[in-house]
Amino acid sequence: MNKWTSVKDKLPKFNTPVVVTDGKIMDIMTCWIMTFSDGHETIIWSSLNNWDCDNTFECGFLASLSEYNITHWTPLPELPNVKPN
Repeated sequence: MNKWTSVKDKLPKFNTPVVVTDGKIMDIMTCWIMTFSDGHETIIWSSLNNWDCDNTFECGFLASLSEYNITHWTPLPELPNVKPN
């Protein structure tokens, strides 16, 4: 099982789907930096509407770290080796 990493200690690689939690619920999201025209930057988390195993995804809901209260993240688990029927 993967270990949880505090967002205070380290953020995941940007634009990489990870499991996130606020200690109550979990979701699969990506994070990235949004830079405003005045130079201000903030970390944004994107909920994934669709995500395929080949790492193509469509982002949906956007939230800042404070809005969603994400405290920890962990990499997605490895996919099982399933043989097609």
